[in-house]
Order: sequence, then structure tokens, then C-alpha cells
Amino acid sequence: MKKLITICMAIVLATLLAGQAQAATWHTISFTGTDMFNYTSTVAQLYNQDAPRRERDWVGEDTIVTQVRSDGDLDSDGTNDYAEWAVGNLASYGFSYFNLIGGTIASNYWDQPYHAVPDQGDGRYGVDSWRNQTVNGVAVHAGMGSVGVWDGGIVQANHGYQAPIYDNYAFPVWRAPTGTQVTMANAASLLFSVDVLIENYDTAFEPDGKIRVWFGGFNVPQLDIGPDTPNQEVAGVMLIPEPATICLLGLGALSLIRRKK
Repeated sequence: MKKLITICMAIVLATLLAGQAQAATWHTISFTGTDMFNYTSTVAQLYNQDAPRRERDWVGEDTIVTQVRSDGDLDSDGTNDYAEWAVGNLASYGFSYFNLIGGTIASNYWDQPYHAVPDQGDGRYGVDSWRNQTVNGVAVHAGMGSVGVWDGGIVQANHGYQAPIYDNYAFPVWRAPTGTQVTMANAASLLFSVDVLIENYDTAFEPDGKIRVWFGGFNVPQLDIGPDTPNQEVAGVMLIPEPATICLLGLGALSLIRRKK
């Protein structure tokens, strides 16, 4: 009889977990600063590269002066344009702030198959799809321009940015302490982490379980960028090993089975 009960409860548990896999699920995304500096020199379709990248020069918040895409090869030497830019420029580059965005942020190569749950029309503008944003295990400070601590927070959906994706999805931003940047020299020592509520579980992950996370960062502090402020953007896709699934339902059900024994 006990064996039958155990088998039945195991079936119920499996059913619950299968149902949860189809619903929105929390996942922890973690990466180091080094992951943002990785790139490939391959000339191929951007999406199929391990570390697709682009560099753009801006004047202010709205005007792009130049754009270097990593799938371009203007001199036909077999190396993509971003890799050639990186050789002479990346060592002196630093991220003053950066963000993560998923979903259809652009056409073709830059369309990533994951995104957080969109705005639910509850007045929260999608901010509840992200939580536990940290740097080296320490929660970010809400704001910008702080000295000695990392600022950050969740940028709400419907905040007026140009791309249509911003109408529905919130995203996290990290802002380096005033006077500092994420550079190649300190990148390996900085571990960034955030939980994201993913709704399209079946399409969010690569066949090997990794997730493609799109990021974009600038070398000028966000607080200092104005209509005429020159700034430089580096953006790209990071391949994150299978993110941890926060499965409280499964843990609770297992505890229930244990107590029943």
C-alpha cells in the first residue's frame, strides 16, 4: 500500500512540475564582466556566432554617428568588422552602465528567443518580472551617481524608448560607482546576477540548455548623457550556461512526500 501511495504521489509531483514548466518560471542569470568583452572574429551570420557584437558611436541619446557590426567584413579579409575595431579600441573601453534586454529587440540577428513576462496592465509596468539584482552578491542601490556602490534597478515598460519592444517589457540596468567602469582589467572580478521570470520556456533556451542574453552598455555615466554628449556603445549577445531554475513548488512537494513517509 505504501508503495502504491508513493508511486501515486510521484505521478502527481511529475504532473505539477510539467505544468509549471509550461508556465512562467523564475530563472537566475549570472555572468561576469568578462562575458561582455568576449567576441568572435568569425564572418558568419551574427546569430550563429558564439559572441556576436556591435559598436556604435552616439551623439547624445538619439543620434548614431557610426556603427560597426560584427557580421560585416568591409575589407573582405575574413575577419568581422567588430573584431578589427576591438583590436585597437577594446582594451581602453569601459562600461559605465549597461542593461539586459530580451525579446524582439531588432530584426534578424538581434532577435533573441527569451524575454521576461510582459507588462500585465497592473500599474507595475513589468518590473515584477525581475528581482534580486546583485553585483558580487551585494544588492544594487536604487538610483544613479552613487560613490562606492553599484546603482541599478528595473527600467519600466512603456517608458518612451524608440524600439517597440520597450512598450511591453521591463529590463534591468547596472550603473558602475561614480568614477569607475567595467574594464578588461577588472571584468573577471565582477559577477552580475539577476532573476528573470521567463514565460516562453519552450523557446527560451538553446538545445544545449544555454540562454542567449542580449546586453547593451555605454562608456559615459547615464547621469551625464545629454542631448549633445558623445558616448560609445558596445552591445551583443552572451551565451549563459543553463540558468538555475527557482522551483519552489517542486521543493515544497518533495518536502510533503518526505513528511508523509
